[in-house]
Amino acid sequence: MKKLVFLWVVCLVSIGILAVSAGAQEKWAMGCSGSGSGPYMWGATIAKLINRHSDLIQISPQASAGYNENVALVAAGDIAVGQQSGVGLIAALKGEAPFKGRPHPRLRYLFTFLPVPFHVVTRASANINTPAELKGKKMNISLPAQITRTFNEAFLKAAGLSTRDVKV
Repeated sequence: MKKLVFLWVVCLVSIGILAVSAGAQEKWAMGCSGSGSGPYMWGATIAKLINRHSDLIQISPQASAGYNENVALVAAGDIAVGQQSGVGLIAALKGEAPFKGRPHPRLRYLFTFLPVPFHVVTRASANINTPAELKGKKMNISLPAQITRTFNEAFLKAAGLSTRDVKV
């Protein structure tokens, strides 16, 4: 609990520092993910806390196609902040997949607000006991713009597989 409170304080202070340079109250949109998703709920909670405690900035969560679209929206200046994973941010900075050929060197990392555990769950009847045994099996790897897809692709790569090795 202390870690969670500490993360919220860091979040508020980080955004507050950015807002101080603005002078008057500004309105920012924060790119989250789909409106019913966990990231959207986290974005709404962060916005609620900041709005309650800041006279300098007002934030509203914005539904998006996911973390990767948030990069494009921030880079284009359409939104001020957007959620993205560390892995996704590095890929965006370097112009690596899924941002191949479109590096975004002006993006900046603000804070980590949510540690994300990663689980792979299979049915017992599927008799899958190792990642290699996923080859040829049906697997939900999520939509291209979502961070879950990025995690699943990294998981498959670490297992010596690719999306071509599973039935997506």
